Amino acid sequence: MIYATPLICTATLSGLLAGRTYGYRVAGHTRDYSFTMPPDPTSGEGTYPFSVGLTADLGQTRASRANVELLRRRAETVGVGVVLLAGDLSYADGWLPRWDTYGRMMEPLAAAVPVMTTAGNHELGSDVGPVHLISLCSYAATAPGSLQHRWLRRDLARIDRSMTPWVIVMMHAPWYNTNSGHKGEAELMRQHMEADLYEAGVDLVLSGHVHAYERTLPVYRGLVDECGPVYLNLGDGGNYEGAYMPWLPSQPSWSAFRQATFGVGLLTIVNQSHAWYNWSRSSCMSANGTGANGDPSLAHINLDAESCMSRSSSKTDNAEDPYANQDGAWIMRSSATRQRCIEQYNATIHGHGRLIFVALLALGFGAAIGATSAVFSPTSPCENDQHTTPSGSLPSV
Repeated sequence: MIYATPLICTATLSGLLAGRTYGYRVAGHTRDYSFTMPPDPTSGEGTYPFSVGLTADLGQTRASRANVELLRRRAETVGVGVVLLAGDLSYADGWLPRWDTYGRMMEPLAAAVPVMTTAGNHELGSDVGPVHLISLCSYAATAPGSLQHRWLRRDLARIDRSMTPWVIVMMHAPWYNTNSGHKGEAELMRQHMEADLYEAGVDLVLSGHVHAYERTLPVYRGLVDECGPVYLNLGDGGNYEGAYMPWLPSQPSWSAFRQATFGVGLLTIVNQSHAWYNWSRSSCMSANGTGANGDPSLAHINLDAESCMSRSSSKTDNAEDPYANQDGAWIMRSSATRQRCIEQYNATIHGHGRLIFVALLALGFGAAIGATSAVFSPTSPCENDQHTTPSGSLPSV
């Protein structure tokens, strides 16, 4: 039997204005939809706050639907400029009708908010509001001189920090991961490209693949480094393969938070120098089964996000705080940190003769990160920053 999907309509829209809301309707249907274009970062008005939804490895389980609903609710109540999905979308696994059911699951979110993915077969560099987004392929050549590596360097060199002060890189397989699943799979890619991201002052690196959630401190070459990116592994989207356990023992200093449950992230960019990151749990894997590699135990998903913890018949989440249902941190670029990073970048460049990055580094920055309980005092890294520390309530998913 040959499968034929229902009619798919496509349209190319041009001349859209930044910050404008547009209504639309699919031909032959009566339902009205709308979407809002991202703001123009050069206008200085309405650019901030700019929120970005974050997820990966969604699939189509009860946990997947709970995560999509979390993102949809956030988009509806406060506003999300874009959702970034770091690979592994429908888990159709060759069964084509599953793409239709995936589309129906995503429609309430994707009909109103742009959803940008990294699918593993292309590179993408684009601007979305105050963010420059780079999408890399974990499964193509990454060595120096390869097409992808040359493309990455060209794209990093053309970033205008006055237009897009925040730079996010998205790929599927994580470079930093303390889970027992997929350990070290992207190590060669990290060795080939990490220095390029570091020298360009990338803020965040997003990935999935490992079906658990983990956030790092700013890190470079395996050491905590205020000039390095923060890495977010977002493979906790909810797919049928279940949460990966256990975590490797002896959590390294650069790993700030890890948990083998299901949830989504939200990045709220407050201004050019401050962003607030929040992760919210939606559900856990219950103890009624093994919950791995397609086992039907994933029918047993605990939606009590407040107090659940992932378990299976043979494993229990051995994270340091498996019951925590929230994670959050400030990501900051203070003037003091920025200057230190510029000096460090220049020393690296002159040491290796890589003068191509000098123009970039004049606009470089560092990153400092604080936990949700951080109090900004006169001894804060932002003490001498020209920007004031944001105040007021901060959004969670």
